[in-house]
Amino acid sequence: MKLSRFLEMEKKRPYQFARDAGVPKTTVYFIAKHGYAPPGTTLATLQGITAFTKGEVRIEDMTNGD
Repeated sequence: MKLSRFLEMEKKRPYQFARDAGVPKTTVYFIAKHGYAPPGTTLATLQGITAFTKGEVRIEDMTNGD
């Protein structure tokens, strides 16, 4: 599932999600808008997003750009 869809379903704003998940808010905004992680995003950040969403948003969902 795309992060933007997850945020919509959970009724969370990107900054709230980033704060709660402990990941950079700029990365969350970028992924939500573009559908993929910006260059230089660490694996730890992607894993943090995946862990916080309990696997609903997978690393593949944030890296393939589809």
